Amino acid sequence: MLSSAAAHTPLVYDFGGFHPSYYSMTYELDHGAWVPLMAMYPPLFVTLGAATDPEAPVRTAIEGYMMGFAKRSFQTVG
Repeated sequence: MLSSAAAHTPLVYDFGGFHPSYYSMTYELDHGAWVPLMAMYPPLFVTLGAATDPEAPVRTAIEGYMMGFAKRSFQTVG
């Protein structure tokens, strides 16, 4: 399941220099998320989840790492 606050906003292909197949794909995620994953896991059959809190202050790198570490159990839990 993919979810986005702007799920009905058309995808803007504001990147260039990639294989033509990337320009015909549609995902309800920013291309900054799915282009690297497509390169690592073609075809893209991985579960993606984004967690942000728009009210939270900007996070430091270590806070981002710790949040990712805390979510690692989602790999096995599903």
